[in-house]
Amino acid sequence: NMQFKTSLKLIATKHRFVFLGFFMLALFCSQLQWLSHASIASQSNAFYADQYTQGWMTIDLLALVYMVVFLLLSFPASYVIDTFGAKKSLVFGTGLMLVASIFKAVFFNSFIFILIAQIGLAVAQPFINAITSITMHHFKINERVICAGLAIFAQYVGMLGALMFAPIFISTQFSGLVSLLWVYAGISFVVFLGVILSFPKIDQQFSSVLHDRLSFMAGLKLFVTSKDMLILLILFTIGLGLINAITSLID
Repeated sequence: NMQFKTSLKLIATKHRFVFLGFFMLALFCSQLQWLSHASIASQSNAFYADQYTQGWMTIDLLALVYMVVFLLLSFPASYVIDTFGAKKSLVFGTGLMLVASIFKAVFFNSFIFILIAQIGLAVAQPFINAITSITMHHFKINERVICAGLAIFAQYVGMLGALMFAPIFISTQFSGLVSLLWVYAGISFVVFLGVILSFPKIDQQFSSVLHDRLSFMAGLKLFVTSKDMLILLILFTIGLGLINAITSLID
């Protein structure tokens, strides 16, 4: 009986880390889509030049849209995650990412449709980025730092991958990028199924925020009235702003 219980605990632990793998893949794929055209901006502008109807319409708009939408939706998405749970948020986010990824690959030749798909992908991103909720509800206290670190690491690997893959796929002709976009769509499909099938149940022994927790609005009020948190927010704004600017305009 003891061996059976031990085996069940071991399976449950492994299952949680299988889910963590799919979650990391979702974050990785989201970053791939953000910078899909960043490292080939010159070639992209030449390809879509006759479709630009306004002076502000360039390929850099695709990366900018991601950042603006995230800024607008980060707090609403956090409310959804806090109120309805990370699973519903992730299913919505990965599902939208899948649909927008396919749309982006199908209408590869149209800048307007690419932009619409990019907006859809940008909306999906903050709903996928549920790192805090997932680590606090589904992993032990001594596992949370490494799990959160791995999730964030996956984002930076995704950024690096986006900057590397696109130039390789257009090495012969620009239309080769459509193959890469279909690869991204395929990854999104794997992520969507993986998240649905492997999402672990909340385990009371892993979660320390199920009782005596602050409401979303109380937590937000504590955040905006804390001097230390505001200083941290300013530092992150500057640091991430520099990283986002460099990666978006890398070409």
